[in-house]
Amino acid sequence: MILIQSLMGQSSVNYWIFSTNSITIIKTQTDFNTILATETTNINNNTFNYNNSVIFVKPDVFASYPQGDKVYFKLMKNQLKTVSPNRLIVTACIVISNTGKIEDIGITKSCGEFEYDLKAVNFLRTLGLWTPASHQGSSVSSLLYLPVIFYPL
Repeated sequence: MILIQSLMGQSSVNYWIFSTNSITIIKTQTDFNTILATETTNINNNTFNYNNSVIFVKPDVFASYPQGDKVYFKLMKNQLKTVSPNRLIVTACIVISNTGKIEDIGITKSCGEFEYDLKAVNFLRTLGLWTPASHQGSSVSSLLYLPVIFYPL
């Protein structure tokens, strides 16, 4: 089971709980710490429906950063700093559309500080379009898990 804390909305947080066959999305409003809705979506044939889109969990070819992994990690090293003496790592999950646009960003593993979770989301938002995933030769919307690393000053 994986918990994803989505930080895309200003006044709401979505928690995604992944199990083998389903995803439960708990939509909350942070201003009042209130659960607005709970929705369970089944994973069928390697896909689930989210925001009126079919999302592939394991496509044939995963989405990727167009400039490559080396550039992605270099951008992190140059842009993401921490006053901590050690690296801080946040694991994010992004929903990438079949056109390469980031549709949603969630945190699957926090470093323990909300400030860095939010900085990780904001960093990912700046990266622009991605190369979308493909399945059976067609571009598809998909999930992609990424480390976001904060380096000591």
